[in-house]
Amino acid sequence: MTVPYHPKLGVVALLRFKSTILQSTLQSFTFWCLMILHALCLYLNENYDMWELEWSSFQPVLSLATFFLVFYAGSCYARFYQLHYDCIGILGAMLDWTSDAKLFFPEKPDLQWNLCRLMLCSMQMTFCTLDEGKEVAQSQWDNMQHNNLVSSEEIEVIKEFRGFQPFLPIVWALDEARAVLGRELPNSFFIMHFREQAYTMRRHACNITFMLQQPIPFAYYHVLKLLLLVSLLLLSYAISQLLEESKAFCYFIYATVCMIMLGLEDVSVAMADPF
Repeated sequence: MTVPYHPKLGVVALLRFKSTILQSTLQSFTFWCLMILHALCLYLNENYDMWELEWSSFQPVLSLATFFLVFYAGSCYARFYQLHYDCIGILGAMLDWTSDAKLFFPEKPDLQWNLCRLMLCSMQMTFCTLDEGKEVAQSQWDNMQHNNLVSSEEIEVIKEFRGFQPFLPIVWALDEARAVLGRELPNSFFIMHFREQAYTMRRHACNITFMLQQPIPFAYYHVLKLLLLVSLLLLSYAISQLLEESKAFCYFIYATVCMIMLGLEDVSVAMADPF
């Protein structure tokens, strides 16, 4: 869900808790496990003669984890805006198709609706599969049929189609447009206006579907998670020795670092699949 805000709020924005890394981190099992382990490190360091860890000895691990995390966040951010661009592209192509149908067939409302309903069906099929899985849920089919976007016979044909299903209604809409344009307008006109919008919608729909099917490689995420946890554990051990005389400040510093690192990871994961 998009959270509206004004960039000039300044420090006032820090007072918000909902939809921030504070909320996601404080609800994270990993965060509280790290804090418990940090308390254990403080206890062991206070009551036992623990091996001293020099601050500079684990800095390469922390730097590497930070680099991987920032790079991962950047990749997820670019992916997020590409998905947003494709979603807006589908809506834009639908508007262009509708305006062309209205402009060039002003006296044929039945034809206008028949052209647009199939494109609307394709658009809704694309968006329905984003949060329902790889297939359109039956409730969504019922909703589209109730709104006269698609008939029961067309639904059965679409379900049996083994290719990219949202493309099938687009093909039907193109066939409908070609049948009329072939009688009334030159073929080049058809190519210029209707086929361009149809293929634009198909391209954006394919981009969204196939991008979600190809997430950021698991091996990269795995090594990032490993580096992040190892670096935070080493930081816990080192900071418990460095600030052993001020436990409250030690807890505050470590909790802040964990919130930033884990919060950035949570935000990145959310951007990678915003649906």
